[in-house]
Amino acid sequence: MPRRPLAALALAAAVAAPAAAHAQYVRTGYANTPMTRGDDNVAPSNLGFGANYYGVTTTTAEVCTNGYVIMGNFSPGAVCAFPGTLSAQPPATPNLSGLRSFYGSLLAPYFSDIRTDFAGAPGGAIQLGTSSNYGMASWAATWDGVRGYAGGTGVTGSTSTFQLVLSSIGGGNFIMEFNYGTLAWGAEGGIGYTDDGGATGTPVLKTPFGTTPNLQPQNSRYCARFVGGQVASEATNQDCLAAAFTATPEPSTAGMLAGGLLAVAGIAGVGARRRREA
Repeated sequence: MPRRPLAALALAAAVAAPAAAHAQYVRTGYANTPMTRGDDNVAPSNLGFGANYYGVTTTTAEVCTNGYVIMGNFSPGAVCAFPGTLSAQPPATPNLSGLRSFYGSLLAPYFSDIRTDFAGAPGGAIQLGTSSNYGMASWAATWDGVRGYAGGTGVTGSTSTFQLVLSSIGGGNFIMEFNYGTLAWGAEGGIGYTDDGGATGTPVLKTPFGTTPNLQPQNSRYCARFVGGQVASEATNQDCLAAAFTATPEPSTAGMLAGGLLAVAGIAGVGARRRREA
């Protein structure tokens, strides 16, 4: 085996980052409680922390069977409807904007026509729970092997798995993740997040996967870091905390990198001196 120069080995160790393998983007380990099975159901859930979403801080979320979550209050007695006409297969025109005017502030990891109470084959489960993510309080809603209507969101018996994760990074700031496993059909109503204007008075409609946000982003992740109620950074298929802080390393990180480079320089100098002596 040929010998590599000691300085080259040290440089590689100092600056190389380990490659992260993400065979499964849907997170596990949450203290889950299943939602009641049904069609167009809604269930309140406590996040366990405050999340500042476009200027309005909330500690609660209303989870809807149809693949979206309403931030904050929900009209008593209302159902989690699937408003608007279903788009053609494959999905064509998302109607997230109609959902925003219908409900207000919401997060839609996979807005589609979903049901969990099919006779004889219940259609998966929607799990709600809390855990720790990035070393901080975290909450997740997981649509685990859920089914849609035949001719609507997929053939009878087909299932999809996706997840919304919110993780506090302190002071009302948080990281939002849309995590996807195996998906059997496209999200007819779209993928994205909206608000009703909140404290800013200007509604936002965000479709993170571009002009066709309702296609199938299988085995993938989208995340956004919210700071002061606004999106500060976005990333796909990465560790979202690392991605959020890539642009400006923390002082400790910069110090470690500088120390590593100084160590490399020192090792290189020792090697050069030994060659001169030889």
